[in-house]
Amino acid sequence: MANYIAEYDALIETAGEMMGFIPDSISAKKPAPGKWSPREIVGHLIDSATHNHHRIIIVLCGNGQLCELSGYNQDEWVRVNAYQNTQWRALIQFWKSYNQHLCRLIKSLPEETRQKQNIRLLYPLMDSQTLPEGGLISLDCLMEDYVIHLKHHLRQIVSFSRFSE
Repeated sequence: MANYIAEYDALIETAGEMMGFIPDSISAKKPAPGKWSPREIVGHLIDSATHNHHRIIIVLCGNGQLCELSGYNQDEWVRVNAYQNTQWRALIQFWKSYNQHLCRLIKSLPEETRQKQNIRLLYPLMDSQTLPEGGLISLDCLMEDYVIHLKHHLRQIVSFSRFSE
């Protein structure tokens, strides 16, 4: 099993617990105008999980053929989903459940399927260093980048724990 999968699995549990320590009132605070609150960051992570789930299914249904995967308007998704007005605990539980499902899906895939380089991204990776010369990536690369993205936003959420009510 790839290292990122074990890390992802562990992150789901620890991040869910960590977010649970942030009070509801703090979860709604925005650090500055135009910046996301913890609720909106978790909502964005739900949207990201949704998009990555969709991308994985597109690749798997493509039977090994080249797949082009696009990005999405993150700010609009956060706004339309109204995460700022969603209960904090409900967001955490939904995020955790969705990521557990996604992790189970990735774990169930044969290594050969995960490592086949048949994906062309029409958006940048968080870790642009992982993009091979030919521009094609594998599901492993896609999901490892998702874990990097997840850790980036979890660090943002952790920074809110220093705020007082």
